[in-house]
Amino acid sequence: MRYTEYTPCEALKPFIKTYYLFETDGEGLYEDTAFATGCMEVMFNMSTNKWQSRSDNQFVDHAPIELWGQVIQPLSFRTTGKSSMLGARFHAHTSSFLLEEGISLFNDHISNLADIMGNSVQHLHERLLNTPTLLERLLLLDQFFINRLAKREKVSNKIQLLSAASSQIQQREGILDVADLATRYGISSRYLHKLFVQHVGLSPKLYQKIHRFQQSLMLLNKGADSLTTIAYQAGYSDQSHFIRDFKSFTHKLPSEFSTLSATAILVSPCK
Repeated sequence: MRYTEYTPCEALKPFIKTYYLFETDGEGLYEDTAFATGCMEVMFNMSTNKWQSRSDNQFVDHAPIELWGQVIQPLSFRTTGKSSMLGARFHAHTSSFLLEEGISLFNDHISNLADIMGNSVQHLHERLLNTPTLLERLLLLDQFFINRLAKREKVSNKIQLLSAASSQIQQREGILDVADLATRYGISSRYLHKLFVQHVGLSPKLYQKIHRFQQSLMLLNKGADSLTTIAYQAGYSDQSHFIRDFKSFTHKLPSEFSTLSATAILVSPCK
């Protein structure tokens, strides 16, 4: 497995966290598990091999153009043989510049983006497949997303507010006071909650919970001294709080971290 990230153009940096190429080699089965990151993604299958994910205790085929909603519960996925996926990962608060529907509708689902966006994204996929170099493909992605951004100017003010609010949430320790955060921006807590659900797909408190979980993954990967140390550094109230949250996102204990996922650290927004 190879995972490589690429930087979008300057105009898209506030909206797209990274482009990436995810590749597998060989004839065997590749399996992994995705965990909550707080970010949505779009992936284009650049090979003929299909990807699958587990749904209702069985594996189902993915469409050639995938929209990954907010992953909250662990999501198992797999492919066989040599494959290549070209993807774009959005910031937590910016996927609504691409989609007009409420973002929370896509939570814990991998959807066919062509069913949502129609011919424009299908045409982009065809051009990507017929373009020989990676650099040219990345330029096509830039062009597509810039055009989309120009059509969605009406959400720009909300995205700016959510950018500031999500940054504040990342810096908070202890229990998040949503009312206090809303007051900072001159809006009601109910409206802030509504904005997060519509444009991030998560409530403010769940977003904070996922951010802490991702911080704990990075600390585990670095070999932090103890679970108590990790809990403190990631902003949990105590070790039991950390373990409880960790299990809710992985269905496993922190001590089992090394066996969880080959890509969990590579795709973490906290790395």
